[in-house]
Amino acid sequence: MPGLGLLDVSVGTQLVPFVAVGTGENYTIYGANIAAWADTSEPITFSALADFSDPNNWEIDDISFSTNAVASPEPNMVALTAIGGLLFGVRKWFARGG
Repeated sequence: MPGLGLLDVSVGTQLVPFVAVGTGENYTIYGANIAAWADTSEPITFSALADFSDPNNWEIDDISFSTNAVASPEPNMVALTAIGGLLFGVRKWFARGG
């Protein structure tokens, strides 16, 4: 049965904890948070550790990456104030008959 035995997941040289996040008929989906390594280039290593009392028979057939939130830059307060002032001025100009 796949998934028995010990498995280590590491990014670079640091171990990453992982947890089961879903199951299927004959598989389990695991997830790990690797956000700390965003915008870096580090190897991801999967290691089935030797434990002779429990066979290591992990089978990994699909790896995917996703983001739950996309960071968007917040506008600068000075820029917002300038845009607001400009729009206010344009409105006043049109109100006077432009």
